[in-house]
Amino acid sequence: MREEYTALANEKGAEYIHAKLQAVDPAYAEIVHPNNVKKVVRALAFYETTGKQLSIHNAGQKSATAKYDADFCVLHMPREVLYERINARVLAMWKAGLPKEVESLLARGYHANLTAMQGIGYKEVIPYISGHISKEEAIAQIQQNTRNYAKRQETWFRHQAKGAKYVRSSGH
Repeated sequence: MREEYTALANEKGAEYIHAKLQAVDPAYAEIVHPNNVKKVVRALAFYETTGKQLSIHNAGQKSATAKYDADFCVLHMPREVLYERINARVLAMWKAGLPKEVESLLARGYHANLTAMQGIGYKEVIPYISGHISKEEAIAQIQQNTRNYAKRQETWFRHQAKGAKYVRSSGH
């Protein structure tokens, strides 16, 4: 279903499928920008599969009480230390053979558009392998995208995990 809606968006435009969402779930359509095709497609597929509006489903999830009484801990370290570790980890992955791994996957028929090949590291190595960017550019992109991902994770924890205990890590 998602593939069909994505194809429809590519053929008729984002506004077209957003209008379809507006017809079946006006509350969700109001909070999702028409250009966010991925979310619009997901909401339409959810509605078609379940017969339920995603806005109602999400509201129910927010108001649901937890099944278990649990403590939630978040490891936290100074951002400079985290970013240094990310940069070093990317260099280590490269040295350990990341480009060869991606080449091997491509040689076995996995193509760049697969969801698995869109992961951080893989998607940046493909243009390097095809000669479109340099090794340094690929490494810099992986490092930047990983840092951005880490920042999004921190934001998620801050907003979603209210009441979490933050444990400061020295980074060692």
